[in-house]
Amino acid sequence: MRALAGILLFVGLSGALASQMRQEWLNRYNGPLNDFDQAFAVSVDAAGNVVSTGGSTQSGTGVDIVTHKYSRAGTLLWTARYDGPGGVRDVGVGVGTDAAGNVYVLGTSYGGAATIDDWVIVKYNANGTQQWARRYGGTGSDLATGLYVDAATGACYATGAVVGTGFENFAVIKVASDGALVWDFQYDRAGGNDRGLAVQALPSGVCYATGSMTGSGTNTDYATVRLSATGSLLNIAFYNGPGNGPDEARDLVLDPSGNAYVTGWSRAVGLFDDMATVRYGATLNQVWVARYNGPANNDDWANAIARDPAGNILVTGASVASGSGRDLTTVLYSAAGVQSAVQRYNGPGNQADEGTDIAVDPVGNAYAIGTSVGSGTFKDFVLLKYAPGLVQQYLFRYNGPSSSDDTPWQVAVNAGGDVAVTGMSRGVSTFDDYTTLLYRQDFPLAGSVTLASFGGSPTGLPVRVWLSPPGGAEPTWSGQATLDAQGRFTLPCPYTGKVDVRVKVGHWLRRRVADVDFTTSGAAASFALINGDVNDDNSVNVADFVALRSAFGSSSGSPNWNPEADLNGNGSVNVTDFLILRANFGLSGD
Repeated sequence: MRALAGILLFVGLSGALASQMRQEWLNRYNGPLNDFDQAFAVSVDAAGNVVSTGGSTQSGTGVDIVTHKYSRAGTLLWTARYDGPGGVRDVGVGVGTDAAGNVYVLGTSYGGAATIDDWVIVKYNANGTQQWARRYGGTGSDLATGLYVDAATGACYATGAVVGTGFENFAVIKVASDGALVWDFQYDRAGGNDRGLAVQALPSGVCYATGSMTGSGTNTDYATVRLSATGSLLNIAFYNGPGNGPDEARDLVLDPSGNAYVTGWSRAVGLFDDMATVRYGATLNQVWVARYNGPANNDDWANAIARDPAGNILVTGASVASGSGRDLTTVLYSAAGVQSAVQRYNGPGNQADEGTDIAVDPVGNAYAIGTSVGSGTFKDFVLLKYAPGLVQQYLFRYNGPSSSDDTPWQVAVNAGGDVAVTGMSRGVSTFDDYTTLLYRQDFPLAGSVTLASFGGSPTGLPVRVWLSPPGGAEPTWSGQATLDAQGRFTLPCPYTGKVDVRVKVGHWLRRRVADVDFTTSGAAASFALINGDVNDDNSVNVADFVALRSAFGSSSGSPNWNPEADLNGNGSVNVTDFLILRANFGLSGD
C-alpha cells in the first residue's frame, strides 16, 4: 500500500493487512529551501496530538528550530519556527508537553560571536504561540542533548555540555513553567570533556542525569548524577568497564522509588564494545551490571532504555552477528538484572540495522524503532512491537520516496496506544525531510453484562469501560459503548496482553475482571453487576436512599421522576426498588 509519495511495507504476525495495529497517517515536511530538514524528537499527548521538532533550513536565517503539531487525524494544527539571535543554526533535539497542552522544545542555538552555541528552551501554548525562550550557556560551543518535562508542573529539566576552560562540562538545568531559571549545575571531573545525554526527574524534584565524563587513566566512563530539588549534588556514580577503555552512557530511566537504570556501550577486554546496563539504587549505589555480548563477539551498543509496569528493563541498539552485519537488537532484563529475552532483527538487505529508541505502553508492550537496510532501498524506518516477554507482534517498515536513507530518531506512545515516530527521510528532489508517522491500535473487547435485579431491557444503556495494568492499578484508558438486548457490547481497545477490565452501567456498581488476555484478535469477558447505585458514586449508601426517596412514587413524566432510581426497570419507583437498595446497602464497586 502507498502512503503519500513513500512506500509503506507492513508485515503483521497475524498475516492480515487489516490487522488491528495500523499506520494511521504519515506527514512529510520539506522546508522552503529543499535542504536540510530533520526531525529529532516527538511527543504524543493524551488526546493523540503529535508534536515533532528538529531543524529546518530557510533563506536568511540558516537552520531554524521548526516544531509541528498534528491532530490525531494527521491534520497540521500549527508550525512554529525559532531563529536564535545569531541567525545561523538552531536545531531542536527534545520536546515534551504538560497537562495543559503547552509544548516545550529544547535545542542548540547559535547566539552570535560572543556566546557561539547556546542551549535554548522554547515554550509554546497549545495553539503554537511562543510564550518565552530561555537561553543558557557559556562562551563556547555548548550542546543541548536531553529534555524531561514534568507534565504536572511544566518544569523543564535539560542536560548536555557547556564549554568551560577549553573543555566541555557536564551540565543540568531546571527551568520553571514561566521560563525562570530555577537552578543550574555543572561538573568538571578531571579537566577533560564531560557531557550529559539524558535526564529525568521524580515528582519530588530530585533529578537524575547521565552521560559520560573523562576519567584519569580510564578514558571516558558512564557518569550519573543525582541532584536535589534545589540543584545541589547529592550523589555521583561512575562506571568503568572491564576494558578500561571508552564507556559511553546513552540513556536512563527511573522507577518510582528513585532507582536509576542507565544503558549505553562499554569497552570489553579487547577491542570491542558490549551493551552495558547498570542499575543504581536511590543514592546511586551500584546494584547490578548486565552486559550483552552478541554472537559474533564483536561490537554491541545500546542507544535507549525503557521500563515496563512490571519493573522489567528493555534496551535497544545494535549488535554485530556473523553473516548479517549489525542487527537491531533489543534485550529484556528482569528488575534483578537477569537477561530473560533477546530479539534480533536483520532487515531484508542483510546489512546494517540499528535500534534508535524504545517506548513502553501502560500494560508493558514495547515499541522499538530503528534504521534498517532494505533490499535495494538503503536505510528504512522500522518499527517493531513486542508483547510482554519480548514476543514480536508487529513489524512495520517505511521506505521514503527516493528509496534512499531514512532514519527514525524517536518514538513516543500514550496511554491510548497511539504510537508516534519521527525522523528524517530523503525526498526525490527535496533532500532531507521531516517525516512523522502515527500508528493506532484497536483490539475488540466482546463484553457480556448481567444486570442484577433488573426486569427491563438493557438495549441502549451506556456501558463505561476502563483498562488498567494487572493487579488492581489505576485505569490508564477508558471508553464507552452501549448494550444490546442481550446485554452485550463490543468496544475497540488499544492494548494487547493481560489487562484488568472494569465496567459500569448506570445504577449498577462497577465490576473488575482481572487478567483479561487481549490477543491481536481481541478479548472476551463477562461481568455480573450489583444494583443500587442511584447517584452513580460506585457505592450503595445513604445518599442513594435519599435520592430514591425523592423519586418515590414517580414514573416517566412525573416531576420527580429519576430513571436511575427505577432499579428494577419496571417504569416506576416503588417499594421493590427500596428492597433492592436495602439488600445491597453498604456495598461498593471495584
